[in-house]
Amino acid sequence: MHPLTCLIFLFWMLGADTFSFYPRLRCSMNQQASSASSVLSQASSASSASTALYALPPIVILPGFGNADVDYVTPLNQPENKGLVSALQRRGFDDVTVLELPRWEWIRVAGGLVDPKFWSGDQEPTGIAYGWYIERARQTIAAASEKAGGAKCIVIAHSAGGWLARATLGDSNAYVQSLITLGAPHFPPPTNSAPCATRGALKYCDENFPGAYLKGSGISYVTVAGAAIVGNNAKPDKDDEMGSEADELYKRRGEGSAARVAFNNYNALSGDGTLVGDGVIPKVCAHLEGATQLTLDGAIHSINEAGTALPTERWYGSEDIVCEWLKPALEELSIQLPEKKVVTTTEASRRTFATQLLTTLALTSFPSLASALVTVDVNNSVAREYSALPGLYPTIATKLIKRGPFKSKKDMYDALDSDAEVERLKGYDKQLKIVKRDAGIMQFKESQICKYECKGSSDYQNQQMKQIQSERRY
Repeated sequence: MHPLTCLIFLFWMLGADTFSFYPRLRCSMNQQASSASSVLSQASSASSASTALYALPPIVILPGFGNADVDYVTPLNQPENKGLVSALQRRGFDDVTVLELPRWEWIRVAGGLVDPKFWSGDQEPTGIAYGWYIERARQTIAAASEKAGGAKCIVIAHSAGGWLARATLGDSNAYVQSLITLGAPHFPPPTNSAPCATRGALKYCDENFPGAYLKGSGISYVTVAGAAIVGNNAKPDKDDEMGSEADELYKRRGEGSAARVAFNNYNALSGDGTLVGDGVIPKVCAHLEGATQLTLDGAIHSINEAGTALPTERWYGSEDIVCEWLKPALEELSIQLPEKKVVTTTEASRRTFATQLLTTLALTSFPSLASALVTVDVNNSVAREYSALPGLYPTIATKLIKRGPFKSKKDMYDALDSDAEVERLKGYDKQLKIVKRDAGIMQFKESQICKYECKGSSDYQNQQMKQIQSERRY
């Protein structure tokens, strides 16, 4: 059968949605911005969301204290489909940005020790301890809005990211239309409790930007709280049966149970450990006056059971939990998500087979399509450029960035930690090139400007870098 005939047949098997996707495929080839395999996999999963008559607003996720950006992409090294970013993308939000934040950077909070206001308990959010986070958040939100043609962002802020988001908005913000906080501690502890860990920054935020402070300026506020665990300081007897794997772990460690751990957390924040909450934040601390308040009975605080490394399907960013808060939050903005197209098992199997066959046919019969595969200049790339090669970002990409530059591909493969990583990287061997590092290009790529202005493959980006460098005289 002629290759063109095969393609027409396979497009029919994939369904009508494939044809609506074709312009994006052609654009992607012209820009050399994505590989053929990733384009074709997108075609197989295209839904009515990809053909919506309107664009959903950009989303910016602000991580909680101690969290890294990767926690919202591949939590606890689980597949990307377990992350909050993926959950939002499955609901039609193509433009989701997580504040760039490696975990180690939280050590900067300790810089507040040199601030006299730390010792007096009068730290301000924009001070030494947290000012760096707020400044980066403002830059990220502004860039996301500008990238979307001026569309205002929805800010989703988790845990401490919630009060930091309120400080980020300050007295006004032209780039935000809604703030959604997930398990955020919005109030300082009562005066008769232990000193606030923020040493005044949270108190400042509460006093200067109280409640839904900018609601009158057109910004909607939605506060989401969990009510999964009631605090209980009672220590279980040795023979008591525990209710969960986390409880069993707490018992072995001598902490008792999830309820007992919650008791200590709630007591530190509110002065009452017997409240109900998400295991870390009591419900009464997570809601703002004037906001749309959503309380989820089964939701817990983070990607892991509190105080453990056990992943969970119960946290605010889990697939089933997202359903409970996202829809009512969007109703505040009169935004209706595109209805999901129901795909039967037979149709899904047909599409899977067709996609695999189409990928093979395209790469073997159409050299022009194969040549559109993205290339990565290993020694002159930043981590996010590897996102066009599924399976490399962020883990393998980060290792290559930190351990490069490399003199040869052998050196590159030797820098990885396991045979599995090497095999995964070798799957893209022809799309990786090793050339001498260009300090000028790397300096520019690592700047804030590049994060939002660079699109496409490494070759395309390097050309763009030189042009922008010349225009801006960097």
